[in-house]
Amino acid sequence: MTALALRDRSDRAVATKVLALVTDAATETVARLAAAELALGDIAVEGADLAAAAERLRQRASPSVLIVDLDGRTHSDGDPLAGLNHLAEACDPDVKVVAIGTRNDVGFYRALLQAGVAEYLVKPVTAADLVRA
Repeated sequence: MTALALRDRSDRAVATKVLALVTDAATETVARLAAAELALGDIAVEGADLAAAAERLRQRASPSVLIVDLDGRTHSDGDPLAGLNHLAEACDPDVKVVAIGTRNDVGFYRALLQAGVAEYLVKPVTAADLVRA
């Protein structure tokens, strides 16, 4: 990352502790319930797919924990792993990423872990799932 990019990122407003960018109302509701259960006052839950998540993160400071939905538009080529790489370029390297999606495949899970995702949850998720993650 260039010095200019680092300076621009530090000039942004202070980040929320947890940012959840999800694609559907059910997952949004669960993320809000998990935030309430953990008494996290510093959480933002917004509707965004993986492609939009990268663009939003370019405009704000990185959160400590990012919950990102892999459903919906992922990247120009439709590959969630490429979308995650695009997302990684937009946020700080120490961000803990929890991914959510509908794909239930151990090979995909391992690829996500290798790409740096801390946890992957298969939909439908519960507030307890998010709290544990």
